Amino acid sequence: MRWALFKVLDGLEQSAAFVVAFTLQRAIGLSRHDAATPTLDDEARKALRDAYVRCLLADTAWLKTQHSPFKHRFSRPYAQWLKGFPDFLWDARRVAQRRSRGDFQQTPPRAANYPAYYRRTFHWQSDGYFTERSAARYDFGVEVLFLGAADAMRRQALARVLERQESNVGVQWLDVACGTGRFASMVRRARPDINVTGLDLSAAYLRFARRIYGHPSMRWKHGDACALPYADGSFDVVSSIYLLHELPRRARFKALAEMLRVLRPGGLLLVADSLQDSDAPRLAPLLRAFSRDFHEPFYRDYCQTPLEPWLQAQVTLEAVESHTAFVTKIVTARRTTNPAQK
Repeated sequence: MRWALFKVLDGLEQSAAFVVAFTLQRAIGLSRHDAATPTLDDEARKALRDAYVRCLLADTAWLKTQHSPFKHRFSRPYAQWLKGFPDFLWDARRVAQRRSRGDFQQTPPRAANYPAYYRRTFHWQSDGYFTERSAARYDFGVEVLFLGAADAMRRQALARVLERQESNVGVQWLDVACGTGRFASMVRRARPDINVTGLDLSAAYLRFARRIYGHPSMRWKHGDACALPYADGSFDVVSSIYLLHELPRRARFKALAEMLRVLRPGGLLLVADSLQDSDAPRLAPLLRAFSRDFHEPFYRDYCQTPLEPWLQAQVTLEAVESHTAFVTKIVTARRTTNPAQK
């Protein structure tokens, strides 16, 4: 009876999320079409729809295996989103204007202290990653972009680690580029006995994460993914959620190398990011357009440079596995305890 109720509420909430996201996409111009907008053939559109449905079904199936599925599924901060909705709509107009001008440098003065690649308005969002107002808009905007499937994709990434993790007691988990703290909070909610640390380059986003998702068992650290402030082998799990596509190639692989450095032998690496061209060739036109429409200057290079060959070439890694969840690529790998035997 309890599971039947869950399925009904799950279906109702996901249907509402889709309708709201689809409506807002049209209202604020995310689903615009012009001469430069690529078109997908019928098979590609069907594949995209099927991937969306499969992701939601897989999410529901995983939730059924959890001790408290209601706690995981209905954890979206609706009160905070409703409070910030007028600001989201107001900012959508500014985003549209900025996109039409191609202006990606409207950032606060404090941005001067950050790396050059970071000093921009990714996604054309106001203030870039430099203010708490930007952080307050972020998760809702991502759900709108992915038609209400963002949390489902994150949970599918989480599930890939938990199914490979032998024990959770005393586990040290580092979430690199944790942003608003959404994924880090999912880890804690799923396994309260895991010690979670969220690290991000944005001090403003960390303040937001601490305020919205803060918990005594969680730690937050201001730091750069390319120079992690931890000793070698400090963590049992290191995750990176939607970071790599926003890094120039050199920084992208430097960040990955740093994640491997702080991972203990036997530990797990989790990378969840956008699909790459090799994952879904039919969707390549859509992926190419994303770079232009959402000001992602390093996205095309990311899409054209598969992660798996680099990871498989590392003597410290084994059991590299790759999966997809809607438009997200999920890669896991284990740090070997004996590189000489790989």
